[in-house]
Amino acid sequence: MIANAEARNLPYLQAVIKEGLRIFPPVAGIMAKEAPAAGDTWKGQFIPGGTRIGWSVWSMFRREDVWGNDAQEFRPERWLAEEQGGTTPTEKLREMESTIDLAFSYGKYQCLGRPVALIELNKVFFELLRRYDLTVCDPLNPWESFNCGIHAQSNYWIRAHHKE
Repeated sequence: MIANAEARNLPYLQAVIKEGLRIFPPVAGIMAKEAPAAGDTWKGQFIPGGTRIGWSVWSMFRREDVWGNDAQEFRPERWLAEEQGGTTPTEKLREMESTIDLAFSYGKYQCLGRPVALIELNKVFFELLRRYDLTVCDPLNPWESFNCGIHAQSNYWIRAHHKE
């Protein structure tokens, strides 16, 4: 079984996981926070204390100014830095990383299960691909997807053959 530290050093695996979280975030509804009692300033704008601010993770993860003209497409290569064989500048990657962090919320309200979820994703994807040859049974209609605040996929049929 691959160690999490090893999996985290596989750039393309990390790119696939991040892109999967971007296209299918764990929670796709409106997220909200409340400004502290003393208020806060964000990008030069004062926000009075007690003000509730909401954002849509779904919309944030499809912004063309952050993700490019192909923001609707699943393209893991967008996460590869120039030194990893990709074309994304370091500064752009920082912006993308800070945006994808919203998948698990942020700050003191961040999902406590985030580290465990990422460990599971690293290990499960690596081991599935290492141990099995996977084939989608109906590539033109690979699955049905439904979103009601969370994503639900069904009718995803694959053939798995153990590698020898």
